[in-house]
Amino acid sequence: DLHLCDRRQRQMCIRDRGYTLETGVVRALVSYTLEDIGRLHQECEKLKLYRIDTKKISLSDVDELVVKKLGDSRDLTFEFVRTLASKDKKKSLSKYQELLSYAIEPLSLIGLLASQFLIMYQVKILEKRGLSNNEIASMLGEKPYRIQKTRELTNYYSDQELRTILRKLADMDLKIKTTDVDGNFLIELFILESV
Repeated sequence: DLHLCDRRQRQMCIRDRGYTLETGVVRALVSYTLEDIGRLHQECEKLKLYRIDTKKISLSDVDELVVKKLGDSRDLTFEFVRTLASKDKKKSLSKYQELLSYAIEPLSLIGLLASQFLIMYQVKILEKRGLSNNEIASMLGEKPYRIQKTRELTNYYSDQELRTILRKLADMDLKIKTTDVDGNFLIELFILESV
């Protein structure tokens, strides 16, 4: 969370010229801008200009004018893979719907999934040799933290399941490239079948 002085700054960004705010406007602005003070200031200026005649800003004004800032798609993608790995079908579908708002192409998402499941498979094989996170990280050219987080996921799958998933992802990639099949449909089907 931002500091208290930043909270006052957020509230003053609109109220400084006698504007009145409908309940929840400040909270919505902070949420939509992901607490980015610079962006928050820009959106406040836009809203003040929009309502310069009435000096009353409503939640519907915020919904209508403020573009929601998206977080980092890589973080969301990792969360998506974690929910897939933990075999939580409902949450996986929900995370996938969130990812769609980033306009990530199905082929890109399949590539990200394949990359994550491949490293899970590699880690699963190497951990059987009794190697530490640092040793595995060194062998795979990854950071130890990523190996540690990946090891948390490998318990959910057998070697065979990971190989099957990698084959499915390769088949999906080929279908999207060679047919008119909808990539989003294939990913949803993959979630339902793999989780």
